[in-house]
Amino acid sequence: MGAIFTNIAEIFAKSGWAQIFFTEGGWKYAVMLAVACVLLYLAIVKQFEPLLLLPIGFGMLMTNLPLDGIFHMDTKEPFAFDWDWLAPSGLSTRDFIAPASFEFPDGRTFRIGEKFCSASFLQITAADLSDRALEAFLAVDISLIVSMHIRAIDQTEAVKMVKRKITELDRTKIEEQKRAVRSGYDMDIRATRS
Repeated sequence: MGAIFTNIAEIFAKSGWAQIFFTEGGWKYAVMLAVACVLLYLAIVKQFEPLLLLPIGFGMLMTNLPLDGIFHMDTKEPFAFDWDWLAPSGLSTRDFIAPASFEFPDGRTFRIGEKFCSASFLQITAADLSDRALEAFLAVDISLIVSMHIRAIDQTEAVKMVKRKITELDRTKIEEQKRAVRSGYDMDIRATRS
């Protein structure tokens, strides 16, 4: 059980929230994110100048997200930007933030600059999730961005799902027994381990 909490702590330490709360100057991100949320609230909920405040708030939100290492993933250099660079270079902020190139050869893999990437989706039920699964994700020796979406389900829905799984297992067992009888085996004979 302790390994689960250790793995969760490691995930949190690598998250943007840790960058905000536990790094030097991280409070500045928190202040700007709070201001962005206030502007978004005024624009969406209160309908106060939505055409003006919505893009400003969203821009503030996106600009002040920590973990700027995800910008320009194709280079080893840290992300650097200064507003004074825009006029002489003729570039826009998009040119500094966006990677050098994107390439999508098929539906699952893609390339950002020189880095090859892949997107995968796993659906794991709580019974199957162990500390070893989290440990396996964290032990990968490559650059890996993991996004976890955890959804709680209602107790009655959970009971129905468990009953459905038990029924499926029973049905599979009966089908295998029928197949064994048709093949000439006695369905009461059990395989022995060697």
